[in-house]
Amino acid sequence: MNHYKVAVFDLDGTLFNNQSQVSQQNLKALKSLKETGMLLGIASGRDYAHIATHYQDLANLMDFIVEGVNQLIANSSPTSIRN
Repeated sequence: MNHYKVAVFDLDGTLFNNQSQVSQQNLKALKSLKETGMLLGIASGRDYAHIATHYQDLANLMDFIVEGVNQLIANSSPTSIRN
């Protein structure tokens, strides 16, 4: 039984290789996690527009993206996060 409900990933050095590409192996692993019902997210210093434009396959797998330090994008709707 899987006790985890959410997995959040950084891009550079985590999902990306040294050419800023997502390997087919990583995409396959993410799809497998998604099939278990786990929520997937990205937390990155890159902005949402850049991620959604240049890494569309990856962005489409995600339930949310946290960009910069205070912006959450869920279902393509930005929400500011304040402390």
